[in-house]
Amino acid sequence: MPETTSVDTFVGACLDSLAGGYFLYDYEKQKNLIPNIITLAAVTGAVPIDMAMVDDLRIPSSLEFRYDLSKEWKHHTPLSATREVRMDEERRTSGAKRQQM
Repeated sequence: MPETTSVDTFVGACLDSLAGGYFLYDYEKQKNLIPNIITLAAVTGAVPIDMAMVDDLRIPSSLEFRYDLSKEWKHHTPLSATREVRMDEERRTSGAKRQQM
């Protein structure tokens, strides 16, 4: 049987070496938004952390807290969350484009 890595170990490694920040979400209440949450993580370089795991993880104090999706996306549907990710990406990239001009 192949060796597996626990979720805590995997997320901890991401926080220590790969993350450009982190954000919180509530897995139990936001299961339908998991694809959107993964997309947000990919476009922002931030690690998504389930609220239920926060106390079990050592989050580096130097890591930037980005969002609390359990509050900010409390009433989102998959479609409205997709729009939110798109608008966030447009805000971030349009500012970078203006700086390059």
